[in-house]
Amino acid sequence: TRPYAQADILRLPRWKPEQRELLQGLFDDMNHAHARRAELRRIMTRQVVNDPVLRTLLRLFGVNVTLAFTIGAIIGDIRRFRTPIGSAGEAR
Repeated sequence: TRPYAQADILRLPRWKPEQRELLQGLFDDMNHAHARRAELRRIMTRQVVNDPVLRTLLRLFGVNVTLAFTIGAIIGDIRRFRTPIGSAGEAR
């Protein structure tokens, strides 16, 4: 929810003080999680943009920054394979 919606929810008269405190804590946690997620996306984007191989993956239909970053993290250095289409047993 947006901060103004959170404030509106907290202003409702039906909340007891303990409930209002719990809701505020939950909203704080959610806002922190959203901020952390945005920070991680910026880090992934920077990595993908700075890596020519990962940047190339973005040209494929359906591959976004998160997927390109994940593929790069799983595969590692692509140059360790003898051929561009390496199998699990072909690592040098």
